[in-house]
Amino acid sequence: GGKDAGGGTEALVERMDNFITLAEELISEERKYLGELVIPLGGDLVEGCSIYPNQQWQIDLDMRGQIRLMTGILLNALDRLAPMSSRVRVEAVPGNHGENRYNGKRNNRHDNFDQLVAEAVAIAAARDSKLEHVDFNIAYDQPALTADIQGHIYAFTHGSVYGKGNGGDPATKAYNWYKNMAAAHHPVGDATVLVGNHFHHELIRNFGTLLFVQNPAMDGGSPEFADFSGQDAAPGMATWTVTPDQRLTGYEVLR
Repeated sequence: GGKDAGGGTEALVERMDNFITLAEELISEERKYLGELVIPLGGDLVEGCSIYPNQQWQIDLDMRGQIRLMTGILLNALDRLAPMSSRVRVEAVPGNHGENRYNGKRNNRHDNFDQLVAEAVAIAAARDSKLEHVDFNIAYDQPALTADIQGHIYAFTHGSVYGKGNGGDPATKAYNWYKNMAAAHHPVGDATVLVGNHFHHELIRNFGTLLFVQNPAMDGGSPEFADFSGQDAAPGMATWTVTPDQRLTGYEVLR
């Protein structure tokens, strides 16, 4: 929230409302088969104010406004989607735009406004009897979380942890980082599905033992990226189903 590109905050609110409506329709179609709903919060919920030089002239909300906006959007999403499933899990990892920074550098590993939004939503949900079946797994200072979903180990990360790594394309960078985690016996190295978000466009790459899934962003795009690449990623919400036999099926980007 707060990015002025693509219509700014007003357009973001409209997009999010549309995404949630489309998700409601999709869940209604699959409801009798739905055992649980997993909602990954992949970071960059807020745009920040000092992530890059002169950013404060390219946003339409300060940090207080961004946090308030995203807390409201996520609570609205839970109010509408959570009653459609008997169990809901929220997996929240931090993004680089959520970092609380001083002189352009993050203060520490855990001071992150993305996680503050997730914690505020969790506190509100805990006081609402209609949301008592929603469980939150919120990273503190770790860049990734793992979760057992229908017998498959999923790893969720924003992707900035491998964003500047070697390999060129996002999938290869992610896979190289995954191999490092496996060599270090980190829980991420046990995953059969790695979900990232940092590069804003949808992407699926099957490495065999690992399936890499990159989610599209929901913001208004990046004019700077389009200027030098000639491309721009359309906003969207990625959805798919996990079964005991299939780690990912029915993949669809809602737009």
